Amino acid sequence: MKKENACQLYFAAGVISFNIYILYKLPSINFTHSFQKTQELSPRDSSLYKMATIALATLSKIENPQQPTNNLDNLDIDDLPEICKALKILITKGESTRVEEPKNDIELMFHFLYQILKSQFQ
Repeated sequence: MKKENACQLYFAAGVISFNIYILYKLPSINFTHSFQKTQELSPRDSSLYKMATIALATLSKIENPQQPTNNLDNLDIDDLPEICKALKILITKGESTRVEEPKNDIELMFHFLYQILKSQFQ
């Protein structure tokens, strides 16, 4: 139970700090570290692990567009929000799809990541 709570808190910290960084241009805690800790502590088949993996792959792709994203090839994302699915397609295939308006903080973060990465492909 402690490990599961820690995973949730690390992921929430990453989401909140990324959104603060993007929305308000304020320094925040290291969201990359938060997503890495989420991956480290989460079971590989959990939604948190998968969302942290997509977030890290996107941040890496934004930083280095030439970097391959092999770690997403076998990632089953059927249980994730639609924006995560759209982001995986954008990262792996370079194809943009229609994305809906975000409904919560998690979707907002992935929406921002999607928009940033999409602008690099244009």
